[in-house]
Amino acid sequence: MELLNKETSVVLDNDSERYDVSICIVAYNAEKYINDAISGIFLQKTTLDYEIVIGEDCSKDSTADILRSMWEKDKHRFSIILNKKNLGLSSNMFNVLERAKGKYAIILYGDDYWIDDSLLQSQFEFLENNHNYIAVTSPLKFIYDGETDAFRTGPARFLWGKRMTLNMYLKGYNLPMAGVMFRHKMFVDNSDHFFKMVESCNSIDDITFPILLLMLGDAYIIDKPMGAYRCFKKESGANNFNSVNTNYRINMRTVQGFNNLYNLTDRKLDLSIRYGLALASSFNSLLHNRTTKKEYKEIVNAIGEPYRRHLYKIWFLGMVKKIELAVRG
Repeated sequence: MELLNKETSVVLDNDSERYDVSICIVAYNAEKYINDAISGIFLQKTTLDYEIVIGEDCSKDSTADILRSMWEKDKHRFSIILNKKNLGLSSNMFNVLERAKGKYAIILYGDDYWIDDSLLQSQFEFLENNHNYIAVTSPLKFIYDGETDAFRTGPARFLWGKRMTLNMYLKGYNLPMAGVMFRHKMFVDNSDHFFKMVESCNSIDDITFPILLLMLGDAYIIDKPMGAYRCFKKESGANNFNSVNTNYRINMRTVQGFNNLYNLTDRKLDLSIRYGLALASSFNSLLHNRTTKKEYKEIVNAIGEPYRRHLYKIWFLGMVKKIELAVRG
């Protein structure tokens, strides 16, 4: 893990030491999408003093130049971290959160965007008025790049307007991370805890980030979609993790991330269903010839102890949960 320093990054800082909200963005090869992300922020109807902290992870396109131009035009609003080499999604996110100065932090990925102009204000007010929650988020519309209609929403509708706990997440219900706002002091006071996100899986932060977040308290899911999660078809030439990697590699990274997180959290988490969902995804991919028998076996064998002793059980739990989510979603 390479933390933020002058050897790894150049920082174009803003001119204030305190904000109500830090909008934390990680971007890599996002020249086609970063303007949509920023436009969705500027359309927000809010009186909040917010900053936009962006970690630019040594893109191969013109993302860095676009961000430099934004900073030059508004040095109060923007703080840009320009990584000198690619650090990976989790390290980049950790560094952005460390740099943030807001009372609250909200996550936005560089290829996603907000579709509701009240998102920022409504989530801020929720946390101001509900001190028993550490985070709030909203459902997302999943939209293929270049299209305007959502092909689905997430999470499942029965979770909208509900409390999300760690136990619920471990049972297979998802917390939308693209737009989650949380109390930033919680990250500052528990930076060693959140560092486990990097130690366990540096390429897919949404595998471990929601677990680490919910270990510290509950989140609330607003009852209407407010953000868009941009999806990419394999042939679209996109470069995000899910687009450029095979199902085998995605599920292998997921399993390895859970293995590491389980050990880093003193083996206290029950990850049975989460492992089971990865196995169910791999099995489904095997049935559709997107994963070979050898690759499927490698994923099965990658599952760490003590879960390997109960492979049939967790496979069954995963299949049942996958069917439930399909029916209830």
